[in-house]
Amino acid sequence: MSDIILPVILAQLANSRYDLTQQTIALGIIRTSSIGDVVLSTAAIDYLTKLESTLPDWQFKIYFISKKPCLDLLESGVSRVEILDIESDEVKIKDTNFLKSLQILIDLQDNPRSKMLGRYYGKVTGRLVMKVNKYRWQRTLSVLKARWYGRSRELPSLDHKPLLQYQIVVQTISHALERWGLNLESSRAIEAKDTARPSLISHGMPLSQFPEGSGPWIALGPGASFETKKYPEHEFREVLKKLATRLPVDLLPNLVFLGDLNDQKSAEEIMSSLDWPQKTLNLSGKTTLSETKEILAQVSLILCNDTSLAHIAEALGTPAGVIFGPTSESFGFIPFSEESHAFSAPIGCRPCSKHGRSPCRFGDKACFTSIPKSIIVDWILTRLSALRHQKAPQIIGGHER
Repeated sequence: MSDIILPVILAQLANSRYDLTQQTIALGIIRTSSIGDVVLSTAAIDYLTKLESTLPDWQFKIYFISKKPCLDLLESGVSRVEILDIESDEVKIKDTNFLKSLQILIDLQDNPRSKMLGRYYGKVTGRLVMKVNKYRWQRTLSVLKARWYGRSRELPSLDHKPLLQYQIVVQTISHALERWGLNLESSRAIEAKDTARPSLISHGMPLSQFPEGSGPWIALGPGASFETKKYPEHEFREVLKKLATRLPVDLLPNLVFLGDLNDQKSAEEIMSSLDWPQKTLNLSGKTTLSETKEILAQVSLILCNDTSLAHIAEALGTPAGVIFGPTSESFGFIPFSEESHAFSAPIGCRPCSKHGRSPCRFGDKACFTSIPKSIIVDWILTRLSALRHQKAPQIIGGHER
């Protein structure tokens, strides 16, 4: 009897939707805001993609749950990643059958809405939700210390490189898989974890906003979510003026200003008294998030505040010079690329708030103005010099890459 039944069962399995040689783990990952945090969370996709090559018997089906405008950025290029809008796809996300198809739900957002979905998932499936550790108490303690000491001391240097936000994301995914039962102790699995990075895909499409012409372009992001996080316009202008004195006119880069509608005025302030001999464009508020991504993929570098523009640029492989004022590198949002750089001053009143929202209690923004402009200019020159020593640039969308 078994000689008859076994071939029948195997035939049924072969015709089913299941892969006989691979087992699939379906993961739901929730990260809905902010734009920069969503970009950093793409390290989870990079990690899972690399991890698959180390686990030949397993593959991952990833459902990345986010919302607009972040959805425009999440084109991972991985076929098994499905992007779900937490608002327009809410019916599907809360569908009992869909939730039961997820072996793991990972909450990288940890806000009331994601917690509610997590509780519902637990009720429907009986499975646990893995939540990210945002280290809120450590950030609060850093702010309280800065408020207590003020400027009576210099900001102590970090004893070690802080755990970066994207590394926390990867760590959360790894813990979830281990709790589920996967063995991730092999050297290749550890390497996948250590080498995972935020990653976005550029389509290299031509951009009509860029005029024809040679020479490198650099992007500038003078805006920020809060006024207190903005490097002062006159400081930006002085950096560019110093750059102009360090290079021959024909080697100066073209400038493109990026940001949203709220940043147009800042860009205009910088450009108004800047006699720049090369092309200057103010595209703040004039591009979609996808177009901004394409621009950042094509420029030589970006100089900006502690904002999502820096994270988008790095996820595309573009060096980012990030200026930190009221926030702190210890929060884990510093650039990860060796070609990028974080600029800050060791002033004891930093960080004055967790998100850079609080007004400067001393009224002088010394956290910004104390940063030597020469080190910013030196970094820009180093990056432009490296570009010139590469092979002849390719013209993409009317400007050099």
